[in-house]
This record gives sequence, structure tokens and C-alpha cells, in this order.
Amino acid sequence: ERLHALGLTYLHVALEHPAHYAVMFRTELHDLEHEELEVNSAEAFGNLLNCLSEAQAAAGVEGDIMPLTMMTWSVVHGYATLWTQGAVGKKTGLEDWRELAEPVLRMLNETVAREIGRMKKA
Repeated sequence: ERLHALGLTYLHVALEHPAHYAVMFRTELHDLEHEELEVNSAEAFGNLLNCLSEAQAAAGVEGDIMPLTMMTWSVVHGYATLWTQGAVGKKTGLEDWRELAEPVLRMLNETVAREIGRMKKA
């Protein structure tokens, strides 16, 4: 599943390179006009948007895909942020981010599929 792979890639980058990840979303720590950061950010978001748009098209439905895109990004970003800040490990006792990532991404994929199924037929 492409969405699952995108989620794992996002988590891998964030959790294997936490200092880089932290700076990416702290705009006060870097130049907002930094071209490479903007390109990478746009590419990552574009990959997610394309993935969900293609799933929507494959299901033969139409509608605003942005709310689903933001929900998907928020779940994966939230997991990464909570893990890097120590909250997940403290609450669960887990030491490896991958242990909980698989079920979280599976549930996210199921939710995305269900929400796409609720959209209006094209």
C-alpha cells in the first residue's frame, strides 16, 4: 500500500533524524525562503496529496480531498512529534518507534479507505 509506505518513510526520516525533523517545522529557526526546504516540503506534501487523489479516482468518487489529506498528515506528524518528545515511550514503555507505527498506520489506512468510500460517486 502506497499510503503505508509514505507513512513509514515520513516516520523513518522524522525518528531516525530527530534534530533535522525538529528544525523543519520550527520556522523561527530557519529562513522561510530556504529553497531546498521548500522544495522538499512541497514534494512530500504533493506525494501525500497525489496518493490520496489517486485512491479517490480509483474508487470512482469525487469530493474535496484536502480534509482527508490534512487528517492523514496530522496523524503521522503527530505520532512522530509525540515520539521525538518522549511522550509515546513514557506512556507505553516502548523503546522502538516501529512497534506501534505498524498498527497506527494500518488503522490510518483503514480510516482513509472508509472515508473515501463515503464520498459521492463521480
